[in-house]
Amino acid sequence: MLKNIPKFSVEHPMVMIPIFLLLIGGGLLAYFNTVQELQPYLESPTVGVITQYPGVSAEDMETYFTRPIEQKMSVLDDVQWIRSHSQEGRSEVAIGFSYGSDMNKNKVSVQTLLSNVLNELPLDKD
Repeated sequence: MLKNIPKFSVEHPMVMIPIFLLLIGGGLLAYFNTVQELQPYLESPTVGVITQYPGVSAEDMETYFTRPIEQKMSVLDDVQWIRSHSQEGRSEVAIGFSYGSDMNKNKVSVQTLLSNVLNELPLDKD
């Protein structure tokens, strides 16, 4: 069967010309109708936690705020990475989740764990 296609093509060029024109036309139509985005929207599956406590040293922020938050967040499902930064009076923790994970669920989970962590943090309770 496949051996006859080249032979048929050579013997009947008037049949093959419209077929090739249809293929070329279909290719051009597909090319110009395909949506192309230079920078498509991509949601970053990241949640950030920022803690501020003025007057506290960077080391104390790391010990009493950053590390406890990191430890609590590490038990969440779909966590790919946790990065943090502590400086005087400020702690930043970024939690990266798997692409395609339910970010609404992840945000609620982070908020729930944060409320648990808040009870354990050394805050002035006046």
